[in-house]
Amino acid sequence: MKNSIKIEKTLLNKLKVKHFSLLTEIDRFQNVLKASKELNMRQPAASKMLQEIEDILGVTLFERGRRGVETTPYGEILVAQAKQVLSAVRHASEEIVSLKDGVSGHVRIGTLLAAAPVLLPSAVTSLKSTHPEVLVSIQDGTNESLIAALDNGDIDLAISRMQPSLIQKGLLHEVLYEDHMCVVSRTGHPGAESNNIAVKELAECQWILPGPQTLLRDQFNQVFSSAGVKPPSDKVVESVSLHMNLALLLQTDMVTFLPYHAAKPYIDLGLLKQLNTRINSKYGPIGVSYKQQESLTPASRIMLEYLRKEAEKLS
Repeated sequence: MKNSIKIEKTLLNKLKVKHFSLLTEIDRFQNVLKASKELNMRQPAASKMLQEIEDILGVTLFERGRRGVETTPYGEILVAQAKQVLSAVRHASEEIVSLKDGVSGHVRIGTLLAAAPVLLPSAVTSLKSTHPEVLVSIQDGTNESLIAALDNGDIDLAISRMQPSLIQKGLLHEVLYEDHMCVVSRTGHPGAESNNIAVKELAECQWILPGPQTLLRDQFNQVFSSAGVKPPSDKVVESVSLHMNLALLLQTDMVTFLPYHAAKPYIDLGLLKQLNTRINSKYGPIGVSYKQQESLTPASRIMLEYLRKEAEKLS
């Protein structure tokens, strides 16, 4: 307990915001030189500051190597808390500016592929039409990576599939809309005008699918297994890149397994066609996760409201 109190006093009295900024950038790049450039510092100054932090705490935060550094368990603990401190500073500054000049600031959103083509563009368009000065940063990822980024303070809002395994204490999880799966191809695909394509026939198609050991791939395999058909495995291109998948669909007779709302914008444009199949598979709820709403910046709170409004249209 005495050691804990001593370290706490050391952190409060000797570490500054610039120290936390350096730690997070070194952890991000795993390289002191790149971190120093990001912060407009000279490398010797950054190395000296890092050494000072380690001397203050009496632990090694990063193991030095010939090609860079590697974050130690001590470093992981401090970096995680440093991100929280920097996030709080950012929130405070945006609250002050918003109170003084009106809503501006920066909202960082992480999104799942299923929400990228329809929900998020509509919400961002609405936000920018009323608050053009707000900077919006978007990154995509898997459910797991998005929730981890949210917990670390790297993003403000995470749009993901609401799974019981990812419901995490300390975060709020709000369902926005439900979705179902469909099979899509290019408009001129040989099977585009067929009715009631059997699962057995689908097994003969060339498929674009996410990699193994993903929820969507498991769901795909279950559709075939429940029909007594072996899931295709040798006629598969594994990809989660929206741009690559769309290019492959338009240039070949490949098909893919997508949440309906992810495919709908391209179906409406006449680029893709939903095949008439006997597949009936729920995708599940799409939702938004965030920390306590009181901790969101004004820009993030407005973004959240637009997500809710756009989701109502999808529902």
